[in-house]
Amino acid sequence: MTEVRVRPHYKDGQPDGLAISRIKAGSFFSKLGLRDGDVVQEINGSGIKSPDDILNLYQQLKSGSEVGLQIDRKGRQETINYKFR
Repeated sequence: MTEVRVRPHYKDGQPDGLAISRIKAGSFFSKLGLRDGDVVQEINGSGIKSPDDILNLYQQLKSGSEVGLQIDRKGRQETINYKFR
């Protein structure tokens, strides 16, 4: 992925989602509404805790018509809903 940097995020030593950074302007991730520093914790209600969840996330983004992301943005929980066109 050249449009974004994604790395595992941990809280209190436990997996807590994916940290997003280096989002390129105009990229798919930018259009989703993600910002540098966001931590994606769930997609469509499913938690992200392992590398398998990352692959699942990619498949859902690739094939879905709608996606709901639960994120941690600067310590606040937010939901991003996006409809593919």
